[in-house]
Amino acid sequence: MEQSRKKWIHIAALVVALTLPLAPPLLAGNDVWTGSGSLGGRVSVLAIDPVERNIIYAAVEFVGILKSVDSGKSWASTTSGLICTQPFSMVIDPNDRKTLYAGCQEGLYKSTNSAATWSITSLQNSTVRAVAVHPRDSGILYVGGSGISKSTDGAQTFRPANSGLSNVGIFAIAVDPVEPNVLFSSGGLGSHIHKSSDGGANWTDTQGVFLGGNIVVDPQDHRIVYAGTSKSIDGGETWLHVFNHCQTGAYTHLLGFALAIDPIDHNQLYLAA
Repeated sequence: MEQSRKKWIHIAALVVALTLPLAPPLLAGNDVWTGSGSLGGRVSVLAIDPVERNIIYAAVEFVGILKSVDSGKSWASTTSGLICTQPFSMVIDPNDRKTLYAGCQEGLYKSTNSAATWSITSLQNSTVRAVAVHPRDSGILYVGGSGISKSTDGAQTFRPANSGLSNVGIFAIAVDPVEPNVLFSSGGLGSHIHKSSDGGANWTDTQGVFLGGNIVVDPQDHRIVYAGTSKSIDGGETWLHVFNHCQTGAYTHLLGFALAIDPIDHNQLYLAA
């Protein structure tokens, strides 16, 4: 896992949110991962404010959206207007950090005030499992559910963007922050990771296997892509499995569920289950 380049953050500085009692410490090389408590459900997404790194958002199953302003030491609910029992996805608009999107079983929600309040978008009564926003144009976003939909007007309207996809249900989407016409997507557990080089118009199978979690492109080196427990260092051409030695007993299946890269120091990764 390139330990010389990676500094793993202890989950005590963040969170391992489990519906089960706290797990025993999880070993990550010479580091020890420890749980800091339960948020009452499974964490599906972590999002770190690109300017104030102490602000972290967590989408938690059966709980909603939580926000921390002290790097994960404490959390508060931010669900005003959010009628969402299962937040599958969440993203901060890279062009406006006060704007967030949350994908739920009930549709796509949007906040323009740092998650203080939420409102439903035009995409409602439809399960949204993945959301990604163009790094330079807030009007462009991609939504995954039953296929992929693309909006060019800030979620007012959507159109299909599925050509070449072999995955019917989409669970993860990511946009390359350097080359925003490059996207990655994947379906459920065991499906293949797909790549688009033309803004979602066409997709090709990278043959990488998705084992759950989310997809994240390194903001400082866009050739590095994490997809759950898989990693590519060549822009999705080849994939390898990481975190394998973090696995311990019955808690193996929890690892790699939600991954976030520190927006300033890309050698710091946050992992939650």
